[in-house]
Amino acid sequence: MTILELFTPLFLLLPLIGFRNVTTTIQDNALRSPPTAPHLVYTPNTELTSRLIEKVSDTLYIPPYEPIPDKMEHSYMRSHEIKSEEELNLLQSVDGLVVFENLDGEYLPDYLNYTIHLRNPHHLTVMTRRRDYEHLDELSESFLRVQWAIDSSFIKIKANTDEDLQNITMKELRSNVHQLALDRTLSDILFFSLIAVTFIAPIFSFTQIMLRMNEDKTTGIQEISEMAGASSLMICLSQLVNSFPPSLMMGVGSSIVCQLLDIEANPFITFTGWFLHYMTVIAFAFVLSYITKTIWYTVSISMLAYLATWFPAIIIEVGSFTIIGLILKGLLPHAPFIWFIHQIFVASELGVGIDFSTWSGEFHRFDDGSRSGSIRLSFIMQFLQIIMCFLLTFYLELVRPRKFGIQRPWHFLCQKGYWEKPQMTECDNLMKINQDPAYEKFFQQPPEPAIQAVDIVNLQKMYRTNTGATIYAVDNISARFYEGEITVIIGHNGAGKSTLISIIAGMLRQTSGNVYINGLDTLTRQVDLRRKVAICPQSNTLYPDLTVREHLMFFCMMRGDSMEKAQDYAEEVMKQLDLYSKETWTPEKMSHGMLRRLQFGCTLCGEANLLLLDEPTSGLDVEARREIWDILLTLRGHRTVIMSTHYMDEADILADRILGLHSGIIRCYATPEYLKKAIGAGFRVSITTRQLPDLHKICSVMREMSPDAELSDKILRTLVYEISPATDMECLLNKLEACRSKLDIESIGIGTVTMEEVFMK
Repeated sequence: MTILELFTPLFLLLPLIGFRNVTTTIQDNALRSPPTAPHLVYTPNTELTSRLIEKVSDTLYIPPYEPIPDKMEHSYMRSHEIKSEEELNLLQSVDGLVVFENLDGEYLPDYLNYTIHLRNPHHLTVMTRRRDYEHLDELSESFLRVQWAIDSSFIKIKANTDEDLQNITMKELRSNVHQLALDRTLSDILFFSLIAVTFIAPIFSFTQIMLRMNEDKTTGIQEISEMAGASSLMICLSQLVNSFPPSLMMGVGSSIVCQLLDIEANPFITFTGWFLHYMTVIAFAFVLSYITKTIWYTVSISMLAYLATWFPAIIIEVGSFTIIGLILKGLLPHAPFIWFIHQIFVASELGVGIDFSTWSGEFHRFDDGSRSGSIRLSFIMQFLQIIMCFLLTFYLELVRPRKFGIQRPWHFLCQKGYWEKPQMTECDNLMKINQDPAYEKFFQQPPEPAIQAVDIVNLQKMYRTNTGATIYAVDNISARFYEGEITVIIGHNGAGKSTLISIIAGMLRQTSGNVYINGLDTLTRQVDLRRKVAICPQSNTLYPDLTVREHLMFFCMMRGDSMEKAQDYAEEVMKQLDLYSKETWTPEKMSHGMLRRLQFGCTLCGEANLLLLDEPTSGLDVEARREIWDILLTLRGHRTVIMSTHYMDEADILADRILGLHSGIIRCYATPEYLKKAIGAGFRVSITTRQLPDLHKICSVMREMSPDAELSDKILRTLVYEISPATDMECLLNKLEACRSKLDIESIGIGTVTMEEVFMK
């Protein structure tokens, strides 16, 4: 998970916080007077009014209001009449007048009656203290501050206390048409802004999940992990957990933004709504990752797939007149979230708000009058979508694997064998080595006694080309591999070596036939065989974010080793494979040779009884190859090793038995020594002369000592003869030494036939 993937939701939500300041400024300019307390005067001037005004000034933290003579009260309110100079000066210096109607006695009354007269540059507004206001939109903040101060001061004097006994919550109620239109416009802007953020924020996570899942399946790293002991469910959950942080960020950020924008909704409910929506998007990504089997154009395909998930909810009205219709439409991608966001906005505008007492209510209806699902139903449907997507992912994982993986039929859930644990199959009577009679001499009888480790019975793997032609990568072969032996598979490019190893490992499904490992069928008992088999694939399949040490420890622990044992093993292997100085390197920093060594080291992790090595020394230098040879030779007798190679000297040195493939058919299966004898290979004698050799004289001497001697090669002054193993080499060499001057011989060399020559024959 990248930093961009984690913080994208937060980056997109931040501008909406600025939107709050804009809306607040518009409302302040349109509705509110300056927040400072107005300069007022009062009448009548009595002991009770003076006492009350003193308390009001303490409440508002302002100097006490001044009284005016009773005779000027009537003049103040007649703003249209011509006033005296004294009256004009007073009128211009104050903002209003408070007239107390029942404070002229000796004691405070039980009820206070007063009138507040506020003025503006054009007219005098009379606002009387009463319970029912007909024009609440005309009340300014100044009036509400003065009214609250007078009321609370009166209560304090009456109760003989300085504590605030009156708590008032003020909410603006607007009846002005223009203001309502402005509010609705701002609400619509906020609504569609949140929709846009919700649409854009998951795109990066959606794309990354599709890309990671395609890479894991296409490169085979998921299959390698499963063979190390990780289940498909565990791998799926790891991808899901990797998506939790951005989902949490989206939920927390959206909840905070809703609170800052004064959307009346329980923070936990808003968090849950956006979190569930983000997780449904992730769940859709898991399902849609099976659209393609390659990693080409994955980003473009994922973008189009994400847009496609929104089309049903945009084109189809997601409301319904019946509960059944709501549930059916709630299965559409994003439809439950559209219910959710409509409900919280409408409930907030109505002043109801959303909490656990109102979350099952339906406050919104669509333009056609259809119902919108409640927030509780929205949560239920989103959770149901997540479960359905992951069940569908499990199904597609089995019926539509990528390049690697065993494909099951689409109806496998209906097959009895899927739900029953299969019995161990005895394959002694099933196997029959099929071979061309012309190559019968290249097959050796198995050693006695020998314990079979792997049995291949009538195995076939067929591919069809784009033109419809049929190609058999493995063509109806049977063979047996023995416990504790190193078996080397040789063959030309395209002979079927990698295909055979992948089928044995369970990474490919055969067209027909069976493979048994310790008597267990690899098709039906794959889970039981995972920790018994380890594979080193032809292409490096490593985790891009793990270091060398972490790779080795990871595969050890996946196969059941403890942390301490995994650390000890990592130390040992890094020293053996000369990787100790690179322990903190990630794969992107390493050369191909280093990656092959690391891949080989990961294969040795744990206690796997069967090691499958597909060209493990490909691309390594001579020294590194020798190091791997030494490690493999130490495993002989302890683990069963099946490996492929193009190096004939490697096969000659390591192999207990060599299996030769040609176009998917087994052409030889025997020990190296047996194969050399089978082709009649004996010795090779090379003769180099000082001048151009006399071919007739040298051939006469060679045939005199070995009638079967054949000239196999001639290079300038060097002649190479192949001699049968029955030849007396001591006599031959003595004869050549005696004729050295006669034949003008400069040097004589002798050697045995190599596996490369056997392979060519």
